[in-house]
Amino acid sequence: MYRWMVVTDTHRARIFETLRSADDMHEICQIINVPRREICASAATPSDTLRDNDFSGQIADFLRRERAAGSFDDLVLAAAPEWYETLRQQLHGSVVAMISSVIADDLTDKSPVDLLLQLQRAPAPLACSA
Repeated sequence: MYRWMVVTDTHRARIFETLRSADDMHEICQIINVPRREICASAATPSDTLRDNDFSGQIADFLRRERAAGSFDDLVLAAAPEWYETLRQQLHGSVVAMISSVIADDLTDKSPVDLLLQLQRAPAPLACSA
């Protein structure tokens, strides 16, 4: 029973994990938005370059793969409202179904302790549509 919290802005996404009943949270990874000009300097194929430049798509693909692998069964998203809308449009239905809460705020610079406090204040679960 793992809860993931994705804290994101247009530059990076921090992914945290906690047991639903636990009072501790740890960061399991970050996804960084790499500008296209840097990606083009790599050995990536042109189609990979275009896909990788789509940051919301990168986050959505990561979450879809991890959901399919059973890595989490509950998801909290924290993002500024306009960025959340951009990301939500890319999310697979199986990921959207796991969203228990959305926090409309940029919390990317917060510590795990601060994020846990924010989770305790998060609104009740909401119905999300893909």
